[in-house]
Amino acid sequence: GLSWGYQLMGYFGLEHSYGRPEEFQDFVEECHLNNIGVIVDWVPGHFTINDDALAYYDGTPTFEYQDHNKAHNYGWGALNFDLGKNEVQSFLISSIKFWIDFYH
Repeated sequence: GLSWGYQLMGYFGLEHSYGRPEEFQDFVEECHLNNIGVIVDWVPGHFTINDDALAYYDGTPTFEYQDHNKAHNYGWGALNFDLGKNEVQSFLISSIKFWIDFYH
């Protein structure tokens, strides 16, 4: 099914239903050639709790808060990034920079 993008696993990967990366690049370029802006809803606040994602990446709360209550985003069934950690800041800045550089 279609992902709305709020249970992120791949901060450097395109939702497959949007096409291949090259196709999305072409779409963005065509929009820009026709004076149409493209807004990508990038979600840096939380990430999926799935075992195959960032959750407890190395067995410890690497990207999320140490405090279980701060870590869990119960409304989304996700984990909150601990934005105070340098490694989290670096990861997210790298992610948004990739999206801008690759698709803009």
